[in-house]
Amino acid sequence: MSHFGVLCFLGRGHLNPATALGRCLQAHGHEATVFHIAIAEAAIRSAGLNFYPIDRHEGPEQPLHGSSSPNHEYWRDTLQAVLMQARRVLREVPDAVRAVGVEALVADQIDLAASSVAEHLGIPFVTFGCAPSMYLHDSAPPPYFGWPYSRGIVARLRNKAGNAVVNRLASPILDAINSRRKEWGLPPIGGINATFSKLAIISQVPKTFDFAAPSLPHFHQTGPFRFGHDRRVIPFPWEMLDGRPLIYASMGTIRNQEPSLFATIAAACAVFDLQLVISLGGGRLLPQDMQGLAGNPIVVHFAPQSALLARAALTINCAGLNTTLDSISAGVPIVGIPVAEDQPGVAARIKQARVGEVIPVRQLTVARLRNTATRVLADPRYKQAVEALRAHMKVAPGADEAASIIERAVRSQPKLWDSAHI
Repeated sequence: MSHFGVLCFLGRGHLNPATALGRCLQAHGHEATVFHIAIAEAAIRSAGLNFYPIDRHEGPEQPLHGSSSPNHEYWRDTLQAVLMQARRVLREVPDAVRAVGVEALVADQIDLAASSVAEHLGIPFVTFGCAPSMYLHDSAPPPYFGWPYSRGIVARLRNKAGNAVVNRLASPILDAINSRRKEWGLPPIGGINATFSKLAIISQVPKTFDFAAPSLPHFHQTGPFRFGHDRRVIPFPWEMLDGRPLIYASMGTIRNQEPSLFATIAAACAVFDLQLVISLGGGRLLPQDMQGLAGNPIVVHFAPQSALLARAALTINCAGLNTTLDSISAGVPIVGIPVAEDQPGVAARIKQARVGEVIPVRQLTVARLRNTATRVLADPRYKQAVEALRAHMKVAPGADEAASIIERAVRSQPKLWDSAHI
């Protein structure tokens, strides 16, 4: 038995797959401790995993400065959060690992500092991805721009330029990591790719839903990280369902604070003979903040997503990967409204797989959403594409195979840190 430390980024979209992976490692006979901020403790412990807080010594963070344009605001918020997490991991995790006796780290791809901690401690390290792979290569676009996939030379040049932009935007985070690496006597790293494991990189994006994968022998696509049934009992007013098929709407758990988005969704869906259920994603917005929506939808703070998708004819979401994969697993076509982060990349995959349509959030109107939803509901080709992909996902090994890959990688114990690759 080994003791694995699990690190993942903020938000349910990262925490849920990470805890599923931890539970699979437990099912394989190992111990798993999740290192996270205190607000996540209840969710981690309810998943049956050990928890260790890494935010007990938080101080004020120096904000990143830049343009005040809306697009830059999203980037800046995200980069600030990634920088804060990197500083937190560098500061807290080495002592935490020693305190609980962790023998190997399993870290979310967006936890850019985790590899340096593992290298400093001399323990194995494996990368997993809750979102499309952040590993930058010119055969596929980075997941932040929503570009379509193409094999042509122009697309490769565009991808290469996009990768350079991503590395440049990440430079404050890499600088913080390199500063601590210098203190630890480690050589500097020069880009995001150097933060990934050289033992195994595991993605929950199924190959049949993805663009070209990185040409790496240790890159694996297992399919969604799930583990049996969710142990949480999420309250829902089931008595309010009237028997009609559902439209399930969710803007995720992070970019979900705009009441106008939900008002637009409600107005667009009011014309359909379908019942709309809106999940506010567990954020600051509450159902009582959403009174008077068109069509009188059911609005809940947080929803039992899988159970509702089993009754749904359409999903309207932010193109977050987990809700997208859950929708496909339930055989439900999608209208994606990407906002930020990796959502444009997931949206591009929705379009490529023909399992739905996409409306960028800044182009969203009631009329456009209504027309797009009408098209997706009426055209059987969307449902057929979803069912075809659903059949592939049913046989995807998922978290169980991911746990096996982690075991094999850790047992292999090759030379972990080859400076020629950094």
